[in-house]
Amino acid sequence: SHTGAEPQRDRKGDKPAVGRAAAMSRLKALLDEAREGQGVAVRLRGEAGLGKSRLARALLDHAQSQGLPGLLVQVLDFGLAAAEAPLRRLAEGLLGRVAEGEALLAGLAAPRRAALLDLLERALPEELSALWALQGVAARRQALQGALGDLVQAATARRALLLVVEDLHWADATLLGALAALRAATAERPLLLLLTTRAEGDPFAAGGAAQAQRAGLVTLDLAPLASEASLALARHLAAADPTLDRALLRAEGNPLYLIQLLRHAGEGPLPDSLQGLVQARLDRLELPVRTLLRAAAVLGQRADPAAVAALLESRPAGF
Repeated sequence: SHTGAEPQRDRKGDKPAVGRAAAMSRLKALLDEAREGQGVAVRLRGEAGLGKSRLARALLDHAQSQGLPGLLVQVLDFGLAAAEAPLRRLAEGLLGRVAEGEALLAGLAAPRRAALLDLLERALPEELSALWALQGVAARRQALQGALGDLVQAATARRALLLVVEDLHWADATLLGALAALRAATAERPLLLLLTTRAEGDPFAAGGAAQAQRAGLVTLDLAPLASEASLALARHLAAADPTLDRALLRAEGNPLYLIQLLRHAGEGPLPDSLQGLVQARLDRLELPVRTLLRAAAVLGQRADPAAVAALLESRPAGF
């Protein structure tokens, strides 16, 4: 048997999942609850680098191994597609998981059908276009929320669904409203809604535990790794590295920071922060590569290569 501190490799086998056995066990139990037909919403919260994304992906892998469909939606912090990309990804993913999805779309009430077609950037028939043009902001938001609820209802008609929304701390009011409406519409459907967020920027933090309870959220807070778990991870990555003890002390239980510190070993003094570590790594790249990365960063987390090329062609001197 394994303890929470022993390296347990994830499905891809690239790095061990250390110190998160209890959290993973709890997530699996909540998924089982959802499979029984009771909708479950989970807030997985922790600072950057503590393993929220790794746990979410491990649960998606587990669900897939059980024959359950999963959908991952990532919220972007900035960039040209930051505002609409999560909702569009959500709608596309749900529509793709519904048998005869196009027939379902065609059968939706007119405002809801118009809302989805508009979100998916599809052409609206003339009569729908005229109707949609007359809708105010509140009516459009209500129609979209209703349409997404219809899609989830259909997607969970025959089996459970795991829906993961990553980086909720970057979500805008439109996405938060859509998720709240979706949660309300699926309280008695076999759906596990997993929301990952940092403590700083947690959209439910202002209202405290009472607001989270009203929203029906189960909260799992990730703490930094215990010293035993950190040591197990470090030994797996660098069994005899002379900087191991210093890296353990510097990382303070943050697995991402620890992994990056150990990868940085031998390349110079250990940076004081993860940001400093990334900057040190960037500084060692050739100038053309640094210029390319700088251009891509301007466009956001996801950038079209053509847009990057255009930006490079028009960049000012010294860029």
